[in-house]
Amino acid sequence: MNKETFYFSHDYNARSDPKLVRLVMNEGMIGLGIYWSVIEMLYEQNGYIELKNIENIAFELHSECDRITNVLKNHDLFKFKDNKFYSDSVLRRLKIRNAKSAKTKQSALKRWYPERYKDAIVLPSQSESNAIKVKENKVKENGELSNRELKFKSEVFEYLDKYPESLLNSFCNYWTEKNKSKTKMRFELEKTFEISKRLATWASRDKNFDKNKMSIKEMLDERERTRS
Repeated sequence: MNKETFYFSHDYNARSDPKLVRLVMNEGMIGLGIYWSVIEMLYEQNGYIELKNIENIAFELHSECDRITNVLKNHDLFKFKDNKFYSDSVLRRLKIRNAKSAKTKQSALKRWYPERYKDAIVLPSQSESNAIKVKENKVKENGELSNRELKFKSEVFEYLDKYPESLLNSFCNYWTEKNKSKTKMRFELEKTFEISKRLATWASRDKNFDKNKMSIKEMLDERERTRS
């Protein structure tokens, strides 16, 4: 299963929607299949598809451009703006999904890295004493290192929809290890560091990752359990 597969919700009685009933009357079940396939594509494209891609859609669905255009334009199922088409219901559900995703990420960061939510470091007042100046510089350096670490962890947890929390946490713990002088972290010592590619490699070497991946059926069952 693709690691970035998501499910989307729709009303169980959608087939009784007057617009979809009219679509089936005019285009048959083929038209209904085209409709749901296009809905899937809208989710994949973050809610909007350019009209110039109708030919590509027709090719992917093994249909004709005229039929795709008819489904899009003649049944009041989609809306159009700036040479793109979209669905209000898809945009609404995407907004809910993105909000939940952001909330989940925030909760995970709070659990794994509570220090992020502590008050900012307050530097001591400037003093003529050399000892205090050294201490000031040390506090400032530690603060900068801490901020870089938290920024790195936040960027890693952007992938919470793709990888489990435990994997992201172990990844962060490894790559934020400090050098002997406590001035740089392990990832900062690399010549190049692309988080998405490093995470993919990390996951491929994680023995528990494949065990933790859920099938579509398992995801749907989990969804039903959380609803009940």
